Amino acid sequence: PTLATPAGYQRVMDGIKDRRETAGATRPFLIEEFGLGTQGGENTSEERQRLIYHDVLKAAEDSKITGTLNWCLFEYAQPGVSDFERTFGIYKPDYTLKPAGLVLKAYYQKWAKQKR
Repeated sequence: PTLATPAGYQRVMDGIKDRRETAGATRPFLIEEFGLGTQGGENTSEERQRLIYHDVLKAAEDSKITGTLNWCLFEYAQPGVSDFERTFGIYKPDYTLKPAGLVLKAYYQKWAKQKR
């Protein structure tokens, strides 16, 4: 079974949480560099990117992961970058947020109000 599903993300986050608890780890744990390009690859779209952001953030929240850092903020503008790599950003070239950016913003605003 693929990990790129809500259940798959939750399994990974729960596994991290369980291993940390078993080891007695007390330091905060951060998930870094998750995301998806919105063009140039199989099954890429703004909607798919939005779903991945939602699923990763929900799994991180449910597993009490300290925080997340997405990849990346803006689309690449330089030549020679594939469409897939170029479109990982959550901001479009006109500085409007993609749907994934709106999901990230909503989670970060919610987390900012909580004691996590």
